[in-house]
Amino acid sequence: MLKTPLHLLQSHRWHERRVGLFGGSFNPPHQGHLHICQVALRNLHLDAVWWLVTPQNPLKEAGQYNSLPVRLQQTQNVIAQQPKMLAMDIEVELGTTRSYDTLQALNRCFARTHFVFLLGMDNALRFHHWYRWREIPHLLPLAILGRPPAIQMVQNCPLRQSRHYHHHHLSRAEYVDLSPSTCFWLRGNKLEDVSSSEIRKSL
Repeated sequence: MLKTPLHLLQSHRWHERRVGLFGGSFNPPHQGHLHICQVALRNLHLDAVWWLVTPQNPLKEAGQYNSLPVRLQQTQNVIAQQPKMLAMDIEVELGTTRSYDTLQALNRCFARTHFVFLLGMDNALRFHHWYRWREIPHLLPLAILGRPPAIQMVQNCPLRQSRHYHHHHLSRAEYVDLSPSTCFWLRGNKLEDVSSSEIRKSL
């Protein structure tokens, strides 16, 4: 079901589904990205995770990227054995690049889908630099995965310190309402330190 392309006119397919949104340049995607999605699927009882491969990260220079078709194919390869995950370049169809604009548009186009926005700890620590970052959790809930030793940074994270959102720590699977203005803090397993930039340097 999830391996067919997604288009904006197919919103009826996703009525009342619980869907994690995981955005990034994925240049390239790696096991750390996959781990975030697997933990979120299990702990939040999600029906699916959509990997939103961005045409352009506003915080990075365009020259740092492989082409969008290459990154999309690499992402599809990483999740090929994950039946509940779907990689897409839907931001091209939406005409957006910034997360706030993308999430607002997806909420509008898929009004009956229950979304949650997935973040790794590295992005959570930089979240306060994002465009209209304070408003994003009011559009849809966030789920942030921390794993040792980065999980120790949670208390110093500007997002975690904000009192404008309800913070809910989940250490195991739990069926929760995916309500806006909520930040779910998930605990993952320790993985080998890996990043897209380090993978590119090794190629």
